[in-house]
Amino acid sequence: PTSGRLDPHASTKILITYCPTASGAYTCDHFRLVTPSMPQQAVLTCTGQAIGPSLSMDVGMVEFGDVSLGSSVGKEIRIQNLHNVSAHFEFLTDPHSSFYFQPSNGEIGGGLSLPITIHFRPHHPMNYYRRVFCLIKNAAPIYVDLIG
Repeated sequence: PTSGRLDPHASTKILITYCPTASGAYTCDHFRLVTPSMPQQAVLTCTGQAIGPSLSMDVGMVEFGDVSLGSSVGKEIRIQNLHNVSAHFEFLTDPHSSFYFQPSNGEIGGGLSLPITIHFRPHHPMNYYRRVFCLIKNAAPIYVDLIG
């Protein structure tokens, strides 16, 4: 309620809900409690910090070693959601790259992890290096370095 009446020496509970719209947002609001008999107003200060998803990978680099032309090698990594809110993710890959991810995007529930298979299929006999970023909705991106 935005207003109400209390009898002398009575108390009541007031529900205050914090609904942030962006991860990492800090909010501070002040509410004045006014009564006709009080010469001063009481001020209630409410603060909140929005916590969004936070993902991590179990490795920072994946080495595929020597792979013959025409062959493909897959290695599994795990991506983990460290918070209790679900997280949407997407690996930024070139469709013509020698590296590809399965799955390349999706959603991970709070506190869960998901296996990601990274495939390497070389197109030319040479050394390969690629830093692949993983975008996370409402959070900072993470990345993995790939060497083949």
